[in-house]
This record gives sequence, structure tokens and C-alpha cells, in this order.
Amino acid sequence: MTLPSLPCTAIDVGPQGLTVTLPGGGVVSLCYPTAGIPSTLAATRALLAQLNTSLAPLAPFVKIVDCLASVPDIVWNPASFISKFIDIAALVPPANLAALVGDVLDVLIAYMQGTYNQIEAFITQEALLLASATKATTLGNVALQLHVDCASTLLTAQIQSMNDGMAPLNALVTILNTLLGMVPGAPTVPTLANLGTNMSAALAPLAAAISAMQAVRAALP
Repeated sequence: MTLPSLPCTAIDVGPQGLTVTLPGGGVVSLCYPTAGIPSTLAATRALLAQLNTSLAPLAPFVKIVDCLASVPDIVWNPASFISKFIDIAALVPPANLAALVGDVLDVLIAYMQGTYNQIEAFITQEALLLASATKATTLGNVALQLHVDCASTLLTAQIQSMNDGMAPLNALVTILNTLLGMVPGAPTVPTLANLGTNMSAALAPLAAAISAMQAVRAALP
């Protein structure tokens, strides 16, 4: 009996030791979203969700510091203002900021690498669907064509979901860059662009974004 040829897909096992150190010494650790084996993308998405909740209380402080830093010349008593500003900025020392930003960058880099792996899987799936569609047309197989159409619709939805999931991360990148502005000499983190629907064309800019983030991470202590 001849067995059907089935693709053997390698399992993408997500990282298990990702943590983020918050100012003051608190640590956010990854909690896997399922009881199974989550992919790198699923694992980092779970930690980013936890991180967004943990960083939310810092948002007002970041806004205050950013605002105060931009208007020192309109304060009646510059010396008093500068003194208060230094007191506020001291709440989050640069060393803690560097540790926080470095940990978050580690998660973002892992997320982007997981996304890269996911796109490679999408490309493989697109090739299989194209071959199946060609076969369905050649054989006039309506049932196979319906299956291909359904799978193509699901794939399109997955790609759209992936792109939609990238957009909120730019808010996190904005906070990181504001915090990095308090660390002398620190570079900035690039924003994450929509990858579009051409998965083959998305690999190069995604790889460039990963390299840029790795360069920022390497520049931090």
C-alpha cells in the first residue's frame, strides 16, 4: 500500500527563559498561553501582552518627563524646575532604564524572529496551495478547488491578523525610545512597518528590522 506524501513541518519551540526586569527590581516572566508547545511567535506575543499591562503605569510618568523636558524655558523659576525635574527623573535611574529597555528588546527581537519563521511557513503554504490549485484546474476537480479556496481564505486571514498584531507594538516602541532618550548615547529603536500581503517580499525588510533592533540591543549595557 502506497502512503500519501505528507509534508513534515519542523516544530518551532518558543523560548522558555524570557524575562523583563522592571524599574525597582520587579521581573515579568513568560507564562505560556497554552498547555501545548507554543511557537516563538505565540510565546513572545504572550509575554508582550503581560508586558503591556506591566508598563501601563509607567505611561503617565513618561509623558510627564517628556513634557517637562520640552518646556523648561517657560517656567518662572528655572532653578526650581530643574531641581524638581532631576528628582522626577531619578525615580527611574538610567541603569534601570537600560535593563528594562534591553529586556523588552530581547522580547521584541524574539517576536520578530518568530514572525520571520511564520512568514516562511506562509510562503511554503502559498506554494502548496498554488500547486493544488493548478492540479484542481488540470483535473477539473471541483472539490479540490473548494478546499483550496477555503485554505486560501484562511491564509489571507492569518496574514492580515499578523499585520494587525504588529501595529500596537509601535506604541511600545515609542515608549522605549522615550526611555532611551534618558540614557546618554543610547540609539533609537526602529518602528515596525506593515509587512503587506506579499510574503516573499516581506522577508528582507523584516530581517533588516531585526538587525537594527539587535544593533540597538548590543549598544546597551
